[in-house]
Amino acid sequence: MVKVSVLGCGWLGLELAKALVSENYQVKGSLQDETNFNLLTANTIAPFKLQLTPNQSLPINIKEFLNSEILIVTLPFRRHFDPPMLYLNQIESLLPAIKSSPISRLLFTSSTSIYPPLSGTYTEGSEINSFTDRSQILYEVEQAFRDLPNVNTTICRLGGLYGGNRKLGNFLSSKKNLKRGYDLVNLVHRMDVVQIMIKLIKDRRNTPIVNCVSDKHPTRKELYESKAASLGVPLPTFDENDTIVKKIVSNDLLKSLFNYEFIYKDPLND
Repeated sequence: MVKVSVLGCGWLGLELAKALVSENYQVKGSLQDETNFNLLTANTIAPFKLQLTPNQSLPINIKEFLNSEILIVTLPFRRHFDPPMLYLNQIESLLPAIKSSPISRLLFTSSTSIYPPLSGTYTEGSEINSFTDRSQILYEVEQAFRDLPNVNTTICRLGGLYGGNRKLGNFLSSKKNLKRGYDLVNLVHRMDVVQIMIKLIKDRRNTPIVNCVSDKHPTRKELYESKAASLGVPLPTFDENDTIVKKIVSNDLLKSLFNYEFIYKDPLND
Protein backbone atom coordinates (compact mmCIF):
# COMPACT_ATOMS: atom_id res chain seq x y z
CA MET A 1 0.00 0.00 0.00
CA VAL A 2 1.42 3.38 -1.02
CA LYS A 3 2.07 5.75 1.88
CA VAL A 4 1.07 9.41 1.67
CA SER A 5 1.91 12.09 4.23
CA VAL A 6 -0.35 15.17 4.32
CA LEU A 7 1.40 18.07 6.03
CA GLY A 8 -1.43 20.25 7.27
CA CYS A 9 -4.75 18.45 7.82
CA GLY A 10 -6.87 21.56 8.07
CA TRP A 11 -9.92 22.64 6.07
CA LEU A 12 -8.47 21.36 2.78
CA GLY A 13 -5.90 18.81 3.93
CA LEU A 14 -8.33 16.74 5.98
CA GLU A 15 -10.76 16.34 3.08
CA LEU A 16 -7.90 15.34 0.80
CA ALA A 17 -6.57 12.86 3.34
CA LYS A 18 -10.02 11.27 3.72
CA ALA A 19 -10.34 10.95 -0.05
CA LEU A 20 -6.92 9.31 -0.25
CA VAL A 21 -7.93 6.75 2.36
CA SER A 22 -10.97 5.90 0.21
CA GLU A 23 -8.55 5.39 -2.71
CA ASN A 24 -6.67 2.79 -0.61
CA TYR A 25 -3.63 4.88 0.24
CA GLN A 26 -2.08 4.58 3.69
CA VAL A 27 -2.31 8.15 4.98
CA LYS A 28 -0.51 10.10 7.68
CA GLY A 29 -1.76 13.54 8.64
CA SER A 30 -0.25 16.34 10.67
CA LEU A 31 -1.84 18.86 13.01
CA GLN A 32 -0.26 21.55 15.18
CA ASP A 33 -1.88 20.18 18.32
CA GLU A 34 -3.72 17.07 19.44
CA THR A 35 -7.14 18.68 19.85
CA ASN A 36 -8.53 17.25 16.59
CA PHE A 37 -6.64 13.97 16.52
CA ASN A 38 -9.99 12.18 16.82
CA LEU A 39 -11.00 13.58 13.39
CA LEU A 40 -7.98 11.87 11.87
CA THR A 41 -8.17 8.57 13.68
CA ALA A 42 -11.92 8.29 12.97
CA ASN A 43 -11.05 8.42 9.26
CA THR A 44 -8.15 5.93 9.43
CA ILE A 45 -5.53 8.67 9.15
CA ALA A 46 -2.44 8.24 11.34
CA PRO A 47 -2.17 11.49 13.37
CA PHE A 48 1.08 13.37 13.95
CA LYS A 49 1.60 16.48 16.04
CA LEU A 50 3.97 18.67 14.03
CA GLN A 51 4.82 22.30 14.61
CA LEU A 52 7.30 23.76 12.15
CA THR A 53 8.94 26.76 13.75
CA PRO A 54 11.24 28.96 11.65
CA ASN A 55 14.93 28.65 12.50
CA GLN A 56 14.34 25.99 15.14
CA SER A 57 14.93 22.25 15.21
CA LEU A 58 12.36 19.95 13.64
CA PRO A 59 10.00 17.81 15.74
CA ILE A 60 11.52 14.48 16.72
CA ASN A 61 8.79 12.54 14.87
CA ILE A 62 9.45 14.22 11.50
CA LYS A 63 11.43 11.24 10.19
CA GLU A 64 8.56 8.86 10.92
CA PHE A 65 6.07 11.26 9.35
CA LEU A 66 8.13 11.56 6.17
CA ASN A 67 8.62 7.81 5.84
CA SER A 68 6.32 7.78 2.80
CA GLU A 69 6.51 7.80 -0.97
CA ILE A 70 4.33 10.89 -1.39
CA LEU A 71 4.24 14.19 0.51
CA ILE A 72 1.46 16.75 0.15
CA VAL A 73 2.15 20.16 1.70
CA THR A 74 -0.97 22.21 2.39
CA LEU A 75 0.49 24.59 4.99
CA PRO A 76 -1.25 27.95 4.45
CA PHE A 77 0.63 31.21 3.97
CA ARG A 78 -1.06 32.88 6.92
CA ARG A 79 -1.61 36.61 7.03
CA HIS A 80 -0.04 36.83 10.47
CA PHE A 81 3.37 35.85 9.10
CA ASP A 82 5.09 39.19 9.61
CA PRO A 83 7.51 39.51 7.98
CA PRO A 84 6.40 37.13 5.20
CA MET A 85 9.91 35.64 5.20
CA LEU A 86 8.79 33.57 8.21
CA TYR A 87 6.85 31.34 5.82
CA LEU A 88 9.91 30.68 3.69
CA ASN A 89 11.95 30.01 6.82
CA GLN A 90 9.32 27.53 7.98
CA ILE A 91 9.47 25.65 4.67
CA GLU A 92 13.28 25.78 4.49
CA SER A 93 13.48 24.13 7.91
CA LEU A 94 11.67 21.14 6.40
CA LEU A 95 13.81 20.66 3.28
CA PRO A 96 16.75 18.74 4.81
CA ALA A 97 14.34 16.20 6.31
CA ILE A 98 12.65 15.71 2.92
CA LYS A 99 16.03 15.21 1.23
CA SER A 100 16.93 12.42 3.65
CA SER A 101 13.51 10.74 3.42
CA PRO A 102 12.05 8.25 0.90
CA ILE A 103 9.77 10.95 -0.54
CA SER A 104 9.81 10.78 -4.35
CA ARG A 105 6.60 12.69 -5.16
CA LEU A 106 5.58 16.04 -3.71
CA LEU A 107 2.56 18.29 -4.22
CA PHE A 108 2.44 21.81 -2.82
CA THR A 109 -0.72 23.91 -2.64
CA SER A 110 0.37 27.36 -3.75
CA SER A 111 -1.95 30.19 -4.81
CA THR A 112 -2.98 32.04 -7.96
CA SER A 113 -2.31 35.23 -5.99
CA ILE A 114 1.24 34.76 -7.22
CA TYR A 115 0.08 36.28 -10.52
CA PRO A 116 -0.12 40.09 -10.57
CA PRO A 117 -3.46 41.87 -9.94
CA LEU A 118 -3.57 43.14 -13.51
CA SER A 119 -5.95 42.52 -16.39
CA GLY A 120 -4.96 39.63 -18.64
CA THR A 121 -4.97 35.86 -18.90
CA TYR A 122 -2.36 34.00 -16.87
CA THR A 123 -1.06 30.50 -17.61
CA GLU A 124 1.48 28.30 -15.88
CA GLY A 125 4.09 29.74 -18.23
CA SER A 126 3.36 33.38 -17.42
CA GLU A 127 6.30 35.32 -16.08
CA ILE A 128 6.13 35.96 -12.34
CA ASN A 129 6.97 39.58 -11.61
CA SER A 130 6.64 39.75 -7.87
CA PHE A 131 4.61 42.80 -6.89
CA THR A 132 4.52 42.31 -3.11
CA ASP A 133 6.74 40.71 -0.49
CA ARG A 134 4.20 37.91 -0.11
CA SER A 135 4.16 37.04 -3.80
CA GLN A 136 7.96 37.03 -3.87
CA ILE A 137 8.13 34.72 -0.84
CA LEU A 138 5.50 32.41 -2.33
CA TYR A 139 7.52 32.17 -5.53
CA GLU A 140 10.68 31.36 -3.55
CA VAL A 141 8.82 28.63 -1.65
CA GLU A 142 7.67 27.12 -4.96
CA GLN A 143 11.24 27.18 -6.26
CA ALA A 144 12.58 25.58 -3.08
CA PHE A 145 10.24 22.61 -3.54
CA ARG A 146 10.94 22.36 -7.26
CA ASP A 147 14.69 22.32 -6.61
CA LEU A 148 14.52 19.23 -4.38
CA PRO A 149 16.74 16.54 -5.93
CA ASN A 150 15.16 13.21 -6.94
CA VAL A 151 11.65 14.44 -6.15
CA ASN A 152 8.91 14.84 -8.75
CA THR A 153 7.29 18.08 -7.57
CA THR A 154 4.03 19.62 -8.73
CA ILE A 155 3.03 23.13 -7.69
CA CYS A 156 -0.78 23.40 -7.53
CA ARG A 157 -1.72 27.06 -7.81
CA LEU A 158 -5.17 27.21 -6.28
CA GLY A 159 -7.76 29.90 -6.86
CA GLY A 160 -9.78 31.24 -3.96
CA LEU A 161 -11.21 28.28 -2.10
CA TYR A 162 -14.84 27.73 -1.21
CA GLY A 163 -17.10 24.80 -0.32
CA GLY A 164 -18.12 23.02 2.85
CA ASN A 165 -18.68 25.60 5.57
CA ARG A 166 -17.16 28.38 3.48
CA LYS A 167 -20.29 29.96 2.08
CA LEU A 168 -19.48 32.64 -0.45
CA GLY A 169 -22.42 34.86 0.47
CA ASN A 170 -21.32 35.11 4.10
CA PHE A 171 -17.85 36.47 3.38
CA LEU A 172 -18.96 40.02 2.58
CA SER A 173 -22.49 40.03 3.98
CA SER A 174 -23.83 43.54 4.82
CA LYS A 175 -20.50 45.27 4.14
CA LYS A 176 -20.71 48.64 2.44
CA ASN A 177 -18.93 50.44 -0.40
CA LEU A 178 -16.48 47.62 -1.02
CA LYS A 179 -13.67 47.93 -3.54
CA ARG A 180 -12.93 45.65 -6.51
CA GLY A 181 -16.59 44.81 -7.13
CA TYR A 182 -16.16 44.66 -10.90
CA ASP A 183 -12.99 42.56 -10.85
CA LEU A 184 -13.31 39.02 -12.16
CA VAL A 185 -12.93 36.23 -9.59
CA ASN A 186 -10.74 33.14 -9.84
CA LEU A 187 -12.21 30.54 -7.49
CA VAL A 188 -12.20 26.78 -7.08
CA HIS A 189 -14.35 24.44 -5.00
CA ARG A 190 -12.65 22.26 -2.39
CA MET A 191 -14.12 19.10 -3.91
CA ASP A 192 -12.55 19.91 -7.28
CA VAL A 193 -9.16 20.52 -5.65
CA VAL A 194 -9.34 17.13 -3.93
CA GLN A 195 -10.17 15.32 -7.17
CA ILE A 196 -7.50 17.21 -9.13
CA MET A 197 -4.81 16.38 -6.61
CA ILE A 198 -5.72 12.70 -6.63
CA LYS A 199 -5.38 12.74 -10.42
CA LEU A 200 -1.98 14.41 -10.09
CA ILE A 201 -0.83 11.81 -7.56
CA LYS A 202 -1.82 8.94 -9.82
CA ASP A 203 -0.24 10.51 -12.89
CA ARG A 204 3.35 9.53 -13.66
CA ARG A 205 4.22 12.51 -15.83
CA ASN A 206 6.29 15.45 -14.67
CA THR A 207 3.88 18.36 -14.33
CA PRO A 208 5.83 21.18 -12.65
CA ILE A 209 2.95 23.67 -12.24
CA VAL A 210 -0.81 23.46 -12.70
CA ASN A 211 -3.47 26.10 -12.17
CA CYS A 212 -6.56 24.89 -10.31
CA VAL A 213 -9.33 27.37 -11.07
CA SER A 214 -12.92 26.74 -12.12
CA ASP A 215 -14.15 27.50 -15.63
CA LYS A 216 -16.18 30.64 -15.05
CA HIS A 217 -15.13 34.08 -13.80
CA PRO A 218 -18.06 36.25 -12.73
CA THR A 219 -17.45 39.67 -11.20
CA ARG A 220 -17.10 39.85 -7.45
CA LYS A 221 -20.20 42.05 -7.29
CA GLU A 222 -22.54 39.71 -9.14
CA LEU A 223 -21.18 36.68 -7.31
CA TYR A 224 -21.50 38.00 -3.75
CA GLU A 225 -24.81 39.74 -4.31
CA SER A 226 -26.25 36.54 -5.79
CA LYS A 227 -24.94 34.32 -3.02
CA ALA A 228 -25.99 36.67 -0.24
CA ALA A 229 -29.50 36.82 -1.69
CA SER A 230 -29.74 33.02 -1.91
CA LEU A 231 -28.62 32.68 1.71
CA GLY A 232 -31.03 35.37 2.89
CA VAL A 233 -28.28 37.53 4.41
CA PRO A 234 -27.81 41.30 3.92
CA LEU A 235 -26.32 42.18 0.55
CA PRO A 236 -22.96 43.93 0.35
CA THR A 237 -22.63 47.12 -1.67
CA PHE A 238 -19.74 48.06 -3.93
CA ASP A 239 -18.04 51.25 -5.04
CA GLU A 240 -19.54 51.95 -8.46
CA ASN A 241 -16.61 54.17 -9.46
CA ASP A 242 -13.83 51.71 -8.68
CA THR A 243 -11.26 50.57 -11.23
CA ILE A 244 -11.77 47.21 -12.94
CA VAL A 245 -9.25 44.37 -13.19
CA LYS A 246 -10.15 41.59 -15.61
CA LYS A 247 -7.65 38.99 -14.47
CA ILE A 248 -8.29 35.41 -15.60
CA VAL A 249 -6.19 32.46 -14.47
CA SER A 250 -6.39 29.81 -17.16
CA ASN A 251 -7.17 26.15 -16.39
CA ASP A 252 -6.52 25.02 -19.98
CA LEU A 253 -3.42 23.00 -19.08
CA LEU A 254 -5.25 21.04 -16.38
CA LYS A 255 -8.14 20.26 -18.69
CA SER A 256 -5.96 19.28 -21.65
CA LEU A 257 -3.51 17.10 -19.67
CA PHE A 258 -6.07 15.24 -17.60
CA ASN A 259 -9.29 15.74 -19.54
CA TYR A 260 -10.63 17.07 -16.26
CA GLU A 261 -14.23 18.23 -16.09
CA PHE A 262 -14.97 20.45 -13.13
CA ILE A 263 -17.65 19.34 -10.69
CA TYR A 264 -18.29 23.00 -9.84
CA LYS A 265 -17.75 24.90 -13.08
CA ASP A 266 -19.25 28.25 -12.15
CA PRO A 267 -19.16 29.69 -8.62
CA LEU A 268 -22.14 31.87 -9.54
CA ASN A 269 -24.37 28.85 -10.06
CA ASP A 270 -22.90 26.33 -7.62
